[in-house]
Order: sequence, then structure tokens, then C-alpha cells
Amino acid sequence: MKITVYTKPECGQCENVKRWLTWAEIPFETLDGLEPETLKTIKGEGFASFPVVTIDDNFGNAFSGFNYERLKEIKEQFDKE
Repeated sequence: MKITVYTKPECGQCENVKRWLTWAEIPFETLDGLEPETLKTIKGEGFASFPVVTIDDNFGNAFSGFNYERLKEIKEQFDKE
């Protein structure tokens, strides 16, 4: 499972998601969500706020913000692997 967190500077929710994933010992990649091509992709997928979290680079099951329920689902899935 590959977790990617698209972030922006000075984003409290971004920091909280990264902190939670680190606490849960789930490896993740962080990408700059404000990089022009990345931002275009994120907006094109319908997201308007950060962070955006994807699983296996799939925007179809992605979510934005600090969504505790979705983070717990990631943890459960990660623990099964």
C-alpha cells in the first residue's frame, strides 16, 4: 500500500495527518500540492482543500482534510498486509 499526502506550507491539517500516520507507523510520501501540475490534478479531481490523501495513487478513493475515520481504515488495511 502506498500512501501519498499532498500538502501545502503552514497547513495545520496537513501536519496532523502526517503526525498521525507517523504515530501509526504507516509509511507515506509527501508531495507539494501547490506545484502547478500537481495542483491542476488535485483541482481536476474535485478537491479544494488540503491535505489530499491518496492510496496507491488512486484519486477515486482519496480524501481531504484530517479524516479520522478514513485514517483508521488505512491503519486497519495496513495492519492486514
